[in-house]
Amino acid sequence: MATQAKTEEEIALEIISRNAEHTSDFETIVVPKSPAPISVRLSEPLLQALDSLAERQHRKRGNLIQHILWEYVKSQ
Repeated sequence: MATQAKTEEEIALEIISRNAEHTSDFETIVVPKSPAPISVRLSEPLLQALDSLAERQHRKRGNLIQHILWEYVKSQ
């Protein structure tokens, strides 16, 4: 019997459930990349704030945004 590949949503839910009690582990998780880039429009002040945070945390902007979104999803 062939097994069906997991969707990204199923993988994400597994990651969240496995790491719900280990918040420090959450930062080291490699999340599957989406098949297509996603674009959002940000105000200049928000973009500058994100860039400042990313620089202080030694992250790239995209990684910071992904981290912020994961933290939000995890808290829901």
